[in-house]
Amino acid sequence: MPQTNSILSLLGITDENITTSSVKEYSIDKNNERKKIRVISAVLTYCRKRCPNCGFETLTKNGTRLTKLHLNSINGPEIHIG
Repeated sequence: MPQTNSILSLLGITDENITTSSVKEYSIDKNNERKKIRVISAVLTYCRKRCPNCGFETLTKNGTRLTKLHLNSINGPEIHIG
């Protein structure tokens, strides 16, 4: 997907295991000040063949963990990845 590559390259993210699904923009009024926030929905996917601790080939996958990442912005909207 060319859009995915351009979004990640603009943010300086070089991990090949990250795929983005959507980008949404929000405006929030906070303390009588309008704030723009850009939210990028992304997923980190990779397939492990062995346990990183012991090297054993049998792995038990217990699900996923939701993480929110806030990127600094100097004069543009805040960027949140989640």
